[in-house]
Amino acid sequence: MRKLGLFQFLFNLSAEFKRLENEMVENLPPLFKAWDADCSGKLSRTQFQEMAQDIGASPEESAEMWSICQQLHRAKAPDESEPPDGPEAIDYDAFEAGAKRTQMVRRYMRLHRSTPAPAEMDEAAKDAHNKMLHLVVENLWTELKGMVDTVLAMPFMKDEESSIQSQMVRIKNGDDGEHRVLALIGLMKNLTNVKIEHVAKMCKYRDVNSPASAEGPFWLACFAGRRLQDFPRHVGKQSPHGEKVPSHAVLDREGQDICSLQVTCKCPCFQCNQIADQHAKVAAEPSGVESG
Repeated sequence: MRKLGLFQFLFNLSAEFKRLENEMVENLPPLFKAWDADCSGKLSRTQFQEMAQDIGASPEESAEMWSICQQLHRAKAPDESEPPDGPEAIDYDAFEAGAKRTQMVRRYMRLHRSTPAPAEMDEAAKDAHNKMLHLVVENLWTELKGMVDTVLAMPFMKDEESSIQSQMVRIKNGDDGEHRVLALIGLMKNLTNVKIEHVAKMCKYRDVNSPASAEGPFWLACFAGRRLQDFPRHVGKQSPHGEKVPSHAVLDREGQDICSLQVTCKCPCFQCNQIADQHAKVAAEPSGVESG
């Protein structure tokens, strides 16, 4: 069993004290309002004594805190008309400051209002957890390396190669299991974002219609699942520009025509269902064509 060092013990103790103090301050307004019966924003001496009795304070503790609250209230807003023994009522600011300087309210909050400290792993459990994360990365490394090499061979990954390789170095040489796993997650997010950007670029009409594009069927597949409503059925009808639309169309799984193969119209709008010449081969595929 590992021992906790003095510095770590004091650090944890200070953190716990700060947590409990914050909880006490958060619970002071409801306590103050509960005994402010007339909603005046102040506690009279009678109301204060009733509150002190209710929370289990002794008369000496009640008198001590009341005296401190009176002094703080007088210092904040001195009033010549107040009686010599101090103001007959205190506002919330004086009440909060007095609660912080005495133990009467603090003891009550600790016993009845404070929540348990959050559970934390001990040092031995943290070490075991870190080693398990190391093992996760080591077991996945061979598969991860092969996958990254395959992805980097794709043309659209050329600009991202240096960034991906630097992330791989951090994953391989990291000396902390948690940091290695976080680097691995960051790498997967990066690869996913790059792929999404590439797909979005291919789905732009001007990119698909350019001579450099050679992924027409993939573009059709993207729109087949997402935007059938954007492609009106013009098979066998006149296009808005006067050209006859051919009587064959690319169909989806339910028999709906995704778009008509029309190479004569040069308008780039979706209304004409214009597809570039390189997509014409799709019409020859039995599973995706309906002959007129």
